[in-house]
Amino acid sequence: MSDILIEYWDDKKLIGTFKKSGDENKIFRDVYNKNRELRYCDRSYFKIKNEEDQQRYFEWINKLSRQTRFDMYYGNDEVE
Repeated sequence: MSDILIEYWDDKKLIGTFKKSGDENKIFRDVYNKNRELRYCDRSYFKIKNEEDQQRYFEWINKLSRQTRFDMYYGNDEVE
């Protein structure tokens, strides 16, 4: 069980910070999916506030299989 602080940014302006609690893998997947949803919103993104948590997030992404990353990006093989 983890508590991770997540920031929401709009361009260079911090809009808000909130805490997600639960399984770290689920939190990381949620952050990834939220950023994926924002990919067409000009310069808006979610960022993990704590540098150590952010590093674990990047390590988590890099450990995923290519197929898993593809499925997460394209929504289970449904190309938008």
